[in-house]
Amino acid sequence: MIAYSLGFFAIGGFGNAMVIPQIVPHGIAPEMLRAPPVTAATLLTVAATVYGATALAAATRLWRMKQSAPWVFLAWELATMVYCGLFALLVRLPPDSPPGLGAGLLVLVAMLLVAGWIYVRRVFSQER
Repeated sequence: MIAYSLGFFAIGGFGNAMVIPQIVPHGIAPEMLRAPPVTAATLLTVAATVYGATALAAATRLWRMKQSAPWVFLAWELATMVYCGLFALLVRLPPDSPPGLGAGLLVLVAMLLVAGWIYVRRVFSQER
């Protein structure tokens, strides 16, 4: 099930990498960005590409139950946190959003990723 989900995450990551260069410089108001639009678009595109590539690698290794799967899954988790962190740093939330919303979402994502890491490590430690 995790491998299937990661396959869809990979599609989403590569899709974002294709769409971000068109949307960020022209489709987002400049005052919503904390960096120049071209810089924000470039950083988010690179992060989305790394996210998609690590998701695809983790999906294939988990599907085949390779011994490297937990470490590639951890690489995907780190890419996810970098992508989310870059987004939080580069894109301003609307002024009427609750204070700490961005940090709260990052903490929630981190907690879910830790739970996933614990599960994958447990499955692969029992596999031996």
